[in-house]
Amino acid sequence: MALRVTMRHSRSCSLFGASPLPGAAISIALFVFCPRPVAASTVVVQPIHVCNNAGANCGDAGNQLFTAATNTIWANAGVNVMFLPFTSVNNTALQVIDNAADLAALFGDASANSSATLISMWFVTLINDCGGGAAFGCANTPGNRIAIDDDTFTFNGWRGADRYYRT
Repeated sequence: MALRVTMRHSRSCSLFGASPLPGAAISIALFVFCPRPVAASTVVVQPIHVCNNAGANCGDAGNQLFTAATNTIWANAGVNVMFLPFTSVNNTALQVIDNAADLAALFGDASANSSATLISMWFVTLINDCGGGAAFGCANTPGNRIAIDDDTFTFNGWRGADRYYRT
């Protein structure tokens, strides 16, 4: 006898079913419980706008953190990401990262949170180079400091910014 096997998913389980081909009266269903992982740890992130000296032209002016998408992705590993409210630093010299020295200046700024268990995440207007070429973001590794370029939020047809696109 030939069987047709089907599978359906829901948030709490997957349903596997097998039934004979049309005309037969027997069908079998097997439920498999598949719970979501419980968060084993929480990562706390402090987002920081980097603005000019007058407090304008800040990086990530739209406050885009993609919290739901971030937590959906990391939940698969049992990690919960908690974003604190935005803070800002008004320093024109920190808005553009042209080299590793600029990145070190940003990461050494007093706006960094001193807690080793918290990630300081600066949103700058432009990253030209942070020690390894053009990038949308830079981080210290190991460490807990990240800089993100405004171009991250302005994809060009999913190619990224033109200055990074290579054909």
